[in-house]
Amino acid sequence: MEKGNKKGEMPAPEIHVEWPEGGTLEDGMVGIDMGSVDVDATSTWQSVVIWNAGTANLTGLAVTKDGDHAEDFGVSSGKMNTTLAPGERTMFWV
Repeated sequence: MEKGNKKGEMPAPEIHVEWPEGGTLEDGMVGIDMGSVDVDATSTWQSVVIWNAGTANLTGLAVTKDGDHAEDFGVSSGKMNTTLAPGERTMFWV
């Protein structure tokens, strides 16, 4: 059995999500408040950082948008990594 840490546990990924950058989203959150914008106006892109605080690769990362007004938001994840080694970070924009 491969040991992942001092406790003898198996290596495992652990996702952390920061929004705004440097802040932390709590486990179980189902949405974030991006603020208000006037109808037919645009806002500046906001970055969301994902990082792997675990001891194994974090795989299968993808970004989706959902909800009553999903069409009102843009998502840019073209350069986002879909796999993060322990300690690595990636970013997408909303």
